[in-house]
Parts: sequence; C-alpha cells; structure tokens
Amino acid sequence: MQALLEQTADGLERMQRAMTESDRERRHSAEQLTELNTQLSRLADLLGRESREIRGMAETQEELKNVLKTLASAPNGARMSEELRGELRLLSRTIAAAVDGKRASM
Repeated sequence: MQALLEQTADGLERMQRAMTESDRERRHSAEQLTELNTQLSRLADLLGRESREIRGMAETQEELKNVLKTLASAPNGARMSEELRGELRLLSRTIAAAVDGKRASM
C-alpha cells in the first residue's frame, strides 16, 4: 500500500510539473502572438501609407501628362523651346520611374 501511495505521489508531482511547463509555454505563445499582431498592424499601416503615396504620385503624373499634351498641341507661336520640352520629358520619365520603383518594392 505504501509503494502505491508513493507511486501516486510521484505521478501527481510529475503531472504538476507538466502542467506548470504547459502553462509557461501557453503564456510564451500568447506573448509571441501579441508581438506578431503588433508587427502585422505596423505592416498594414506602412502598406496603407505607401499605397496613398503611390496614388498621389500617379495622380501627379497624370496631371503632368495632361499639361504636356496641352502644351504639345499648342500652336507653333506658343510652343516652348526644345530645351524646355526636353526638361519636361525628363521630369515625366523620372516621375514614371519613381512610381514604377515604388510599385516594384511593394
């Protein structure tokens, strides 16, 4: 009978240690999930900001495109110098490359 009681006590002790370890692992998992949630929230915020920036750049590029079309269709007397047209083309390409670069990084 004594041996059976000792064996039961040992079993209960092992079960207590296992429950304590399980509780510690559960708390650690909860902390990791909280950190993951925080990081995902930051990522969502960042992606939202980048999306708004890209939309703004695309709108600016579209406005610039319309201005360039208007200037290009102006009568010869109102046409700008070749140098200025070249500068505007370069600006348009630079903006387009920046927008494409932002899209590629997403």
